[in-house]
Formats: sequence, C-alpha cells, structure tokens
Amino acid sequence: MLIRKQAVACIVEKKMSWKEVMEIFSIGRSSLGKWLKEYRLHGEDGLNIKNKVGRPPQTISKLKPCQCANIVRIITDNNPQQLKFPFALWTINAVKELIRTKFDINLSVPTISRYLKKWGFTPQRPLTKAFNKDPKRVTKFLQEDYPLIKNKCKKEKGEIHFLDEMGINNNSHSFLRGYGIKGNKEYQPVLTKSVKRVSTNMVSTINNNGHFRFMVYEENMNIEIFLKFLRQLIKNQDKKIFLILDNLRVHHAKKVKEWQQKHKDKIEFYFLPAYFT
Repeated sequence: MLIRKQAVACIVEKKMSWKEVMEIFSIGRSSLGKWLKEYRLHGEDGLNIKNKVGRPPQTISKLKPCQCANIVRIITDNNPQQLKFPFALWTINAVKELIRTKFDINLSVPTISRYLKKWGFTPQRPLTKAFNKDPKRVTKFLQEDYPLIKNKCKKEKGEIHFLDEMGINNNSHSFLRGYGIKGNKEYQPVLTKSVKRVSTNMVSTINNNGHFRFMVYEENMNIEIFLKFLRQLIKNQDKKIFLILDNLRVHHAKKVKEWQQKHKDKIEFYFLPAYFT
C-alpha cells in the first residue's frame, strides 16, 4: 500500500510523469490508473483497500461431502443404463443429470468437470463386451471346466492348444515403433509400404509354452480348410492335443465331429462359453 500512496503522490503533486512513475515503481499503466481513480473517489482511504487481482479461486462447494461420496459410489458401481438414464457411459452430461435427479441441484458443465477431476475420474476409452455374454458360464469355465481339462491333459501327458481365426493385411503396422528426434518431423521414422492393399486369413493355435502353429488361407473359413489345418496340427505330433476353441459354426460341423471321433486318441475338442471375450 505504501507504493500505491507514493506513486499516486508523485502524480498528484506533479513531481513525475506517468512514464517516470511506472519505471521507478515497476508498475503498469492500468494499475496506476486504478490507484488514481480510487484516490479521486475516496481519497487516501481508497488506497488502503486491497484490490484482488486475477481470477478468483475456483470453489466447488455446491455438493456436501456425503453427496459427493454418494455420486462417486453410484458412477463406480453402475452404468447409466442400469439407472434408466439415456446414456451409454458416464459422460459429464450424464453425471450432471444424475446430480440433478438425485439432489435437485443443477450444476454447470465446468463445475461437473472439476468435480470429476477432484474425485480422480478421467475420460477413458471404454472396454467392449458382448451384451449377451454370460458371466456365470465364463466363471464356471475358468474355475471348474478348465482345471479339469488341465488335470486330464497332465494325466495323459498331452498339450493344451488354444485355437482362433483372424484376418491379416499389409497395413497392420500400428504396433511398430522406431526412434527419432523429438519434435523434428524431418527425422521422424518412415515406414514404406505398398499402396496396394493385400489381405488374407489365418487360423492358428498356441499352447501354454508359447509354441505357435498356423496356416494361411485366402477363402472364408469352411469345413475343408478347417479339417486341413487339423490334419496338419496332429501330423507328427507325439502328444495328444486338448484343443480349446470358440463356437464358430464350422467348429461344430458334423464332418468335423466325425473326423475328431476318428482321431480322438490324438485330439479332443473343448468349447469356450459363447462370447467368452
């Protein structure tokens, strides 16, 4: 406050120019102008008022602690659709609607955003799950069925294989990484690729030791392609294979079942619950 009084006195008594006062006291023109205005309106008492500078501190005290805890518990343990809200995920608008419905408090979007940040929530890409997946059957397979398969495999000195099909193409390089100079696009890693898109299909198995067996094919998966892969899988195999696979229609085909029965001393099928992943 002493600086204010001294700066204003130099201007009022015409001892110095504005420029000289600003340089000597290291203040800006707007601050000096405000002090002179306060002096003209209120005299020296106006210079004793401490003006707040900058943005006021952000407060988010519109919800009580117990209400905050209640909201956190709800959005942690439930999704919006379970509570009959027209939202697929807990977005800011969904939380806003929840608070309005629960406590009749209408908060702004920025306030909701600050609350979520305070509670430790961040926007995240959701995991995807099949809506018709049966968690009980999945749990049963993991806790009951698979241990039985594992014990039988160990008793017969066999190998457990997991089978799946997938499509592959020449543009699948998102997993690759290379070093370059940070912030310099001139030295950014460059991966050359063919303009022509090439794609194919693959069926493969992997066992618990990480050993990988695969076959590439161009057509859609059918009975003949699947049987061809199975024949190659058991060829020159000295251990019985306990094959765990999904419920693709081809896997349940009559010809496939008949083939497996003829080679049951070399391979057995075990099917995952529907929509296991």
